[in-house]
Amino acid sequence: MNNRILTIFMAILVMLSICQAQTSFMHVNNKDGSKTTYDIKDINKMTFDPATDYKTMNIEKKTGGTDLVTLPETKNLTFTVNSTGFNAGQSRARPKQYILHQNYPNPFNPVTTIAYDLPRSGQVEIKIIDVTGRLLRALFSGQQTAGSHSQVWDGRNEAGELCSSGLYICQAKFEKATLVKKIMFVK
Repeated sequence: MNNRILTIFMAILVMLSICQAQTSFMHVNNKDGSKTTYDIKDINKMTFDPATDYKTMNIEKKTGGTDLVTLPETKNLTFTVNSTGFNAGQSRARPKQYILHQNYPNPFNPVTTIAYDLPRSGQVEIKIIDVTGRLLRALFSGQQTAGSHSQVWDGRNEAGELCSSGLYICQAKFEKATLVKKIMFVK
């Protein structure tokens, strides 16, 4: 087994041990540039296909069915494990500007991923507000390094109550820049 696959297996073991007690997600950057998000609790088994020189991964879901994921052709495969999930995919160059990407999926139920890019390290605030400007949930507030990041919103407010269906705003503050995106939550 080559070093790349050994690294992948080690990262998955670390991810599974950290994510056991919390709701966590695995975000896979696919070869075609798309991103797929899996709830760790919904994955039954992940295997790598030796017939493709371990360049494809089969993700067997507990609900049935198997996804075939083709890993990016790169020597720089990155893994990130944190409270918002586990990322596996090709490393990217540092972004040139602040970007708040449209959440995925949108509309959503029960969770959505909010991705953003930082051209330099600094203070970041990611909030969900209603259309009147009232704060519903602070997803993140703190220092972050330059690069691509993401947060997951489960449709709940700060008190842990499920919000009603409707239009919400994701507000991202990066030092002096403030960006917003509309989010549609459906029950």
